[in-house]
Amino acid sequence: MDVQNTVCGSIFAVVEGAMMSLRVLVSVNPRALSRVFDSRAVVSFVRSPAVVRLDGVGFGRVLRGRPVRDQKVHEALVEGCKRLAMFFNASFCHAVSDEANLYLFGSLPYGGREFKVVSIASSILSSVASLLLNQELYFDARVIQLDSPWQSVAYYLYRARVGLNNYVSKLYTELVSKESKGLGYMIEELRARGIDIDTDWRSTGTCIYAELVKKEGFNPLKNERVVVTRRVLRSSDDVGACLEKLISIAKSFEACRNRRCSEA
Repeated sequence: MDVQNTVCGSIFAVVEGAMMSLRVLVSVNPRALSRVFDSRAVVSFVRSPAVVRLDGVGFGRVLRGRPVRDQKVHEALVEGCKRLAMFFNASFCHAVSDEANLYLFGSLPYGGREFKVVSIASSILSSVASLLLNQELYFDARVIQLDSPWQSVAYYLYRARVGLNNYVSKLYTELVSKESKGLGYMIEELRARGIDIDTDWRSTGTCIYAELVKKEGFNPLKNERVVVTRRVLRSSDDVGACLEKLISIAKSFEACRNRRCSEA
């Protein structure tokens, strides 16, 4: 603490004794200040498995006037999920309502430094959504630390259920009553008015998952056909299919968590 006060005190003395100029900036010792302030950076670490949850900031206001579930907005979130999965080499991402949930298994980028993970993830999704929808959109991000890969399944069901509730509630308050009720009651009231609620992209979202596929190629150096393995991203609006894929990913991670494994 004495060293820090001495360094900062020296700077104040220089600044107070002279007009701000190039000479003042040259006199600053960046190495000494780095030791002072780098130690004050708030750093926490994420371990796998974990989920990065990204929520739209003020979407109710900035997207006012669009339908309850606007397909273009959802497609932008799905594309953002794909970009996130590619950048973080993730095996699963879930876009629902105004949020995206990126599931991280295996090794984490940037040594698991939380500030890196959340800042880059929110930047990617914000830029993709903004460009595709031609308006400024922002997402905040947080890390959900999971105790086991099987908690990822419960978390997926949790966010799908929240997405379903939000969708039904918005329809109900627009078409039936301004006061929201229990989920089952609202679904029945909507059905009585000819509005069926299905588990599709509008209600429970879309999942993006990675698969390893074998493709036939040609090696020009050896003048022969070869079979190569490629990682491809697929998507599904079927909540059951998404759940099945996530369970498979969790099983794979559980089977190899005690040895070095890569994402599926």
